[in-house]
Parts: sequence; C-alpha cells; structure tokens
Amino acid sequence: MEKDLLALLLASASVGAIVGTRITPIAREQGGILPAVTLQRISGGPEYADDGEVGIQGARVQFDCWGDTYASVKDLAIAVTNELSAVQDVTQGATTFIYILLEEERDAGREAGSNADEYLYRVSLDFMVWSNF
Repeated sequence: MEKDLLALLLASASVGAIVGTRITPIAREQGGILPAVTLQRISGGPEYADDGEVGIQGARVQFDCWGDTYASVKDLAIAVTNELSAVQDVTQGATTFIYILLEEERDAGREAGSNADEYLYRVSLDFMVWSNF
C-alpha cells in the first residue's frame, strides 16, 4: 500500500510542481534539495468482521513536509492535503484506495542540524487510509 500511495502522490502535478520527485519513504536525503516529503506508516492493519478479515485495511500514514522556510512547508502541506484528502475509489498500481482523509496536521517546528544553515521546518500530516490488500 505504501509504495502505491507514494506513486499516487508522485503523480500529482501540484505536489510535483513543488517537490519534483523528492518524495521518499521514511527518511529524506540528508542535505538534499528542499522542499521534500517523507511518508511512513504509523499504525494499521486489516479490518475484521465476525467471519474474519474482510479484505480491506485501515492505516495511519504520516507525511512530513520539509523545507527551509515556514512558508514553503505550509504551501507544500496544502498541496499534499488537496491531493489526498477525500480521495475515494482510486486505483494506483495494485492498490485501490477506498477512502483517504486528513486526520491531523501539526507544525512540528524546526529540526536542528549541526549549524543554523541546516535548521529545517517541518509540518506533519496524518492521513487515515483505507485500502484493499
């Protein structure tokens, strides 16, 4: 699911206009070009009914928007939200995204580096993603 979610976001013209292809799982390249996006699954698993698994899963996926200015990460967060929030019945690769919604947005502050030039701004977005598996 994560690989297809990453591909879905990479296919976005509005997000791509800001980050190009700088959307990666878990960690961004240290010292890499900004702005950028990382994503990671925070929690989730299969959904169950009385008869067992029902063939769908729910997952919380965190997207971190990185930049060297507050304005750049807020613009990127808006673009990611506009692309993913309320996605319904979209197939990417082997995954059908039944529904995606933004659950939480956090200004995570500045991330410290070894010098002031490396201090980065970050906004975290938590999406609930329901999909087949």
